[in-house]
Amino acid sequence: FPVTIIFRNRLYNGAMNIWQRGTTSTSTAASAYTTADRWCGALGTSGLTLAQSGTVPANTGFIYSLQVATSTTTVSTPLIEQRIEQVNVYDIINGSSVSVGFWACQTAGTLMPLSVSLLYPTSKDTFTTQTLVTTAIATPTLTGSFAYYTVNFVIVGNLISSNGLCLRFTSGATASACTFLITGVQLEKGQVATPFEFRPYPVELQLCQRYYFQFTTATANDMGVTNAKCVFGTGSALSTTALWLPIYLPVPMRYQRYTVTSSAYTNFQLLPIGSTTITAIGNQTDSYTPTSATVNFTCTNLLAGYRDWDVLTVLEE
Repeated sequence: FPVTIIFRNRLYNGAMNIWQRGTTSTSTAASAYTTADRWCGALGTSGLTLAQSGTVPANTGFIYSLQVATSTTTVSTPLIEQRIEQVNVYDIINGSSVSVGFWACQTAGTLMPLSVSLLYPTSKDTFTTQTLVTTAIATPTLTGSFAYYTVNFVIVGNLISSNGLCLRFTSGATASACTFLITGVQLEKGQVATPFEFRPYPVELQLCQRYYFQFTTATANDMGVTNAKCVFGTGSALSTTALWLPIYLPVPMRYQRYTVTSSAYTNFQLLPIGSTTITAIGNQTDSYTPTSATVNFTCTNLLAGYRDWDVLTVLEE
C-alpha cells in the first residue's frame, strides 16, 4: 500500500477555509494581511478587493476560494502571496525540487496568464525586500471555469533554507476590471505535485493562529439570548486607577514581540457594574510571553482586588 505523508503542504490555509480577519477587504499599494489567513495581497495602487467566494471546482471537496478583483482599469499588477517562515523550509536547499499545484479560473476581464513565482527574503523571515529564486513561470491562460495547474521549480542557492520562502501569484495589468478565483493551493518538496492535503479544520486553524488570533464576543444569535457578553478573564486592580487583565492564547505566537490591538475602551465593562468607569486601554508590553499577554486599563474608583471584564481583544503579529 502507498504511504501517505502528512503535512506535505508547506502552506497554511491553502483551501481558503480560515478567515479570522473577515471575508472581504480592499488592499492598497502595500502588501497587507487583510484576507484569508496567511494570504496577503497588493495592487501597487488602490482598488484591489479580496473576498471569500463560494464558487469552487466541482467534486473536489473545497468549500471556499479566494476572489481577487480589480474594480477599475489599472496599469498595476494584482498579486497575492504567502510567506513561509524559515523553520518550515530549512530542508529546501540548493538543487531541491519544489512543486506547486492549485485550482484557478478567471470570471471577469480579458483572459490572461497567471504568473507563479518563488521568492526569498533578503534576511531571515523579513519579507520587506524579496528576490526571485528563479524566473517567474506563467501558467496557461486562465479560463472562465476552474482548471487545475501545476508548476515545478528547481532551487538554486541556499538562501531559502536560511531566510524563508514566498509563493506569489501575479496576474497581468488589464484594460478593464478583472476577477480571478484561486483555491486548493499546495507547495511541497518534490518533482511531482500530489493531490491536495486536507488537514482537519482544528489543525489548520491552530497553524494559522500562530500568526494571528482574535478574541470576539459572542453574538446574541450564537448564545440564544437577547444580550450576549463574553468574559475573557479576571483583572487585578493594582490601585484605584490601574487594572491589569492577563489573557491566554490558544497556541504560542511565532514571535514574542507581537502586537496587541483592541476595540475602543467604551466597549469594555467592569462586572459587576458599579461606580467604576474605564477611561483608557493599553498594553503591558513587558508582560508578553508566547502564550499570554496583559491588557491594562485606566479606571476611576477601583477597589484593590480582582474583577471580571467583558473584553474584545485582537492579537496580531
